[in-house]
Amino acid sequence: MDISSFETLEKKIHQTLNVLKEQKGLKGNDTVVLTKSQIERITLKLAEISEWIDYAEV
Repeated sequence: MDISSFETLEKKIHQTLNVLKEQKGLKGNDTVVLTKSQIERITLKLAEISEWIDYAEV
């Protein structure tokens, strides 16, 4: 994996984390509710990250 591939992977991880950080939860019980589109976006990003890791050659 070259440095540009690593940087792309890092960017995808940060994008996924940013979606999660935006969630404040519901008052009183710390439950986070995600919309269907947010879940799909997170799932897609995690699938991309997983694929990158599966094929990574260091």
